[in-house]
Amino acid sequence: TWDAIGKYNQFFNDRQDLYVGARSRAPLAVILDDRSEGVPLLDGLAARRVRFEAIYERDVTPEALGRFQAVAMLTARSVRPSALSAIDGFVRNGGHLIKQVSPIDDLARLLLESSGDAPVRLEAPDGVLYNVTEQPDKKRTLVHLLNYALDPVDNVRLKVNGSYRAARIVSPDGAASFSAAPSIGAGAVDLKIPRLSIYSVIVLDRK
Repeated sequence: TWDAIGKYNQFFNDRQDLYVGARSRAPLAVILDDRSEGVPLLDGLAARRVRFEAIYERDVTPEALGRFQAVAMLTARSVRPSALSAIDGFVRNGGHLIKQVSPIDDLARLLLESSGDAPVRLEAPDGVLYNVTEQPDKKRTLVHLLNYALDPVDNVRLKVNGSYRAARIVSPDGAASFSAAPSIGAGAVDLKIPRLSIYSVIVLDRK
């Protein structure tokens, strides 16, 4: 276990350039209060591939909400007036607000519908999740793949929307590669990964 932790720490240290200045491309903000309740709910949504960023109500401003398509207030009970005003302005400007907590499958479906088209189409078992970040200064998009299953997953395929000129993959789990050369089209890139052990990062350089 300690060897694995050391390996991952070394990876993050060696690959700091993939994380410094990166920001989430999640289309959904989930508002939390200082109680931070609802972690199991958030885990359940992540397992259903709902892409979100958790934001504490004290950090909610019009600027913070400006990059999201939808806002969800699922467990927050105490929200200060300035945050409520920012959320109200977000809705007036056309943003979606989701407040009800439904059965989790119905909630996940509602949140996905409110989040717009996904930037990645992933063909992999349910235990494989992804997150997308970007580094505007470096003109990079990064797709982080995480395998929660007990065993490695073979033949992972994904299509990432966007205009790219190059793609590569790195992983702390050993040498990583694509099954074939990335198929880079005008509006998307198709990728095939022969095996995903635990964690890999796909680095896409934008045109």
